[in-house]
Amino acid sequence: MATSSAPRPDVLIRPLVPAEARDRGLVQAVTALTNQVYAEAEAGFWRQGATRTDAGQVTTAIAAGSLVVAQPVDGGRIVAAVHSSTQGQVASFAMLAVAPTARGVGLGRRLVQTVEHLARESGATSMQIEVLTPTDRPHAGKAELGRWYERLGYARSGEVEVTARYPGLAERLATPCRLHLYRKALVSST
Repeated sequence: MATSSAPRPDVLIRPLVPAEARDRGLVQAVTALTNQVYAEAEAGFWRQGATRTDAGQVTTAIAAGSLVVAQPVDGGRIVAAVHSSTQGQVASFAMLAVAPTARGVGLGRRLVQTVEHLARESGATSMQIEVLTPTDRPHAGKAELGRWYERLGYARSGEVEVTARYPGLAERLATPCRLHLYRKALVSST
């Protein structure tokens, strides 16, 4: 992971409000950041021209109130984002992306803590994440990511074929992959 030794301005982590889905510049910034991060982290996973997300998916996530971002308090460009959702007592997050220039200062951890807090407030008792991992070879980056989630309190809870859960996603992959599942109980802070 790349880190920057430059001083960091204070960063505000906040959920985007549904009305912000109309802000094309914001949608494009989140889309570009997410695709940049995943193009690096999942190089070789995807067919030529495939991306992790698109403006339509990001717009939908913002309109649903399920996108959290990190942005310098001075209003600079968004440096991190994560999508989260809650269905009943189970919450999940996906598309965690931190700009290479903003890594190593705890933004990823803070984003995960924020979506966990929001999930608890909405009544969820557990949080899960799916990590896309190739089945035909070891992947050091995905192994390190799994260890990072474990340090955050997540436990590996299984795996599932991508085709079983996301058939449309599977069609865009250049290599066979599985989803490694991680789960964490959300303990109320009150």
